[in-house]
Amino acid sequence: MRQVIARPEHVRRIHIPSSILRESSSHFLKHGKHRECFVLWCGDMLENQEARIASCVHPSHLSSPVGISVLLEEIIRVQQLIAEERKFLFGQVHTHPGNAFHSSTDETFPFSHKPGFFSIVVPNFGRRELESLYGCEVFELKSGGSWRKLNQAEIGERFVILQEI
Repeated sequence: MRQVIARPEHVRRIHIPSSILRESSSHFLKHGKHRECFVLWCGDMLENQEARIASCVHPSHLSSPVGISVLLEEIIRVQQLIAEERKFLFGQVHTHPGNAFHSSTDETFPFSHKPGFFSIVVPNFGRRELESLYGCEVFELKSGGSWRKLNQAEIGERFVILQEI
């Protein structure tokens, strides 16, 4: 029987294959041209508090130009899917209509409330293909429910894009 290990509250570095960025961008361009859109990044824990994103999950959601809502049944379905695949949920990546920022709704209603969860906000409905997280805003959920914004240097240190051929 495989031992279940919980995702730690702090992940030092996350490795993201460029294919995950392309898949996220493709989803935003297809489904979120004039409204907010989001995906979830799931993956595996590695050694030394590092992780690797292995999949991009596209939950069914209601959206408008200024918000996203996921029905409880879909939240449960996605959580079951992630558990069945024995993956961990590391973050949500979602678009905003203009500048990237963390709204009060983003802070109050993230997909996960587990410390260490990331919320990555992509500006301009994700119309520019993601090749990195440059231009995005990244927030990390801390113990007690507060969010901490990462500066650009921290984003570069903690999120490593793996270029694939």
